[in-house]
Amino acid sequence: MSKSHDTLKGNISIPIGEYLAIEKTVSASIDLLAAIEERHYQFLPEIEKPVENLTQRLNKYRQVSQPHPDRIDMRFRKRKIAGKRNALN
Repeated sequence: MSKSHDTLKGNISIPIGEYLAIEKTVSASIDLLAAIEERHYQFLPEIEKPVENLTQRLNKYRQVSQPHPDRIDMRFRKRKIAGKRNALN
């Protein structure tokens, strides 16, 4: 099975195993960046903290969507990030 993606050069297919690996890698990377940012900002005075940090911005993009029928890992069903779709295009 494969997952199709529309790109500027046409439609490409990515095998499901590779798609899941990419999805997990992107998700883990974003979680790591959010954890690093939270740890960094806890040492700054309240005035220097940004109004909207990375975690808040990422939560805006996380949305519950219909899971792909071939998705194996249930943890990722509710963790869909819009930017991941664009990264694969």
